[in-house]
Amino acid sequence: MVAQIPLEPQQKSVVLPTAVIRVQGFDGGLLQVRALIDSGSEASLISEVCVKKLGLSRSNRKVTVSGLGQQAAGTTRGLPGQVKDNGGVPVAQNTIFGWIVSGNQAIYSSSLRSNVSIVNLHTELDLNRTLRMFWEQEEVPKPQQLNPSEQAATELFRSTLTRDENGRFIVRLLFDDSKPALGESLTSAIKRLRSMERRFRQDEEFYTLYSEFLSEYLALGHMEEVPPDELEVETSKCFYLPHHAVVKAESTTTKLRVVFDASCASSTGVSLNDRLLAGPRGTQ
Repeated sequence: MVAQIPLEPQQKSVVLPTAVIRVQGFDGGLLQVRALIDSGSEASLISEVCVKKLGLSRSNRKVTVSGLGQQAAGTTRGLPGQVKDNGGVPVAQNTIFGWIVSGNQAIYSSSLRSNVSIVNLHTELDLNRTLRMFWEQEEVPKPQQLNPSEQAATELFRSTLTRDENGRFIVRLLFDDSKPALGESLTSAIKRLRSMERRFRQDEEFYTLYSEFLSEYLALGHMEEVPPDELEVETSKCFYLPHHAVVKAESTTTKLRVVFDASCASSTGVSLNDRLLAGPRGTQ
């Protein structure tokens, strides 16, 4: 008596849907290619050979490509022309490219087991460039080399930096005593103010915006009125900072911006900027 033994599936593999399509190149010709249709992919990839044959243009981009996950195809919702059942067989789907098949496929064998194949997708990497970028990012920062002027500015900044009860940081102006002294500055400041006053008479909106700026500065404590007993201070013991306003009518936030001109020269030809130390670039 001969008994028939039903075969059990030894293992399962996954069928990925592909389609033979025709793609039009820049020259108008049609090229027949095979497309892998991956409904879970977030990017569209094309081979180097296909790019050259189609005459496609390219641009330099750095794109990281991850591996292909071994995930079941699953089912779709709302697409017509789908054939499936609950037996675990592949799913047939009608697309614009024709019928495609995807899903799990059982492999039957009475004695032999097929080898498992692994597909690995990777990008070509510039190893030297990758290693250089790694060492540059992981390298311990080197201390910045300061010249004597930058060193003096840094020490003066650190020694005079304080914080008031409101949390504001306060620091002295970084004067360089080795540079020429400032001269008389009141004349230049008054001349700049007279020019502003002439514009006030011609442009009422400009006058309103500038008045609002002054009121805001007073309210914020950025400036204060000079006490009467300090009005007669010698010009060599104080510095008047000229300023003017710039209006941008198209601005949606601040239409008026006041510019304080610390580069305006005093009677000795020296400006406030000239008398200050230049600190190092970057943070310390």
